[in-house]
Amino acid sequence: MLAKNDRVKGVIMMSLGDFDKSLVLYKQHMKHFIKSNNQYELGIVSGNIGSIYLYQGQLDKACKFFEKQIEICKKIDSKQLLQLGLGNIALIENIKGKYESAIAKFDEILMICQDINDQISISNTIGNIGIGYKNIGEYDKAIKQYEMQLEIAEKSNYKKHICSANTNLGVVYYNKGDFVQANIHYDKSE
Repeated sequence: MLAKNDRVKGVIMMSLGDFDKSLVLYKQHMKHFIKSNNQYELGIVSGNIGSIYLYQGQLDKACKFFEKQIEICKKIDSKQLLQLGLGNIALIENIKGKYESAIAKFDEILMICQDINDQISISNTIGNIGIGYKNIGEYDKAIKQYEMQLEIAEKSNYKKHICSANTNLGVVYYNKGDFVQANIHYDKSE
């Protein structure tokens, strides 16, 4: 029970912005689950530590813990945790400007999401692929992704993703100089 309390307390400290205290708690949690060989919980805490380093801008340290999370997830066949670890690595690739690599990671995540039929994650991942294409200036591919995201979001009534897809479509159409379509999508995103 102590280790679970450390993890919950670590989440609270992270939410409060006390990253140093959160790291101490997560590392205590990690030691406990290494000792008890609880790989699933070890995967969770590895991701949590990676998130702290990501928030602090320590991207290489964050990658180390996300890669550990991915390794554990593959070993225990936890696709839900695997998509989180891969998603965080893809996010870091985007931050570093390695957009093609991020797109490839998001494509891998999309296959996992489709395999487990996680519609919210499918919608989110398609949107992330669109962001990658937008970032490299491949606007038509970005539009295709955002339109797919919008279709899934509308079918499932995911209001957040409907808004996000329309906003991103507005941005891409604006970047293409199609101000009429940009305006239509911006209006739909409200």
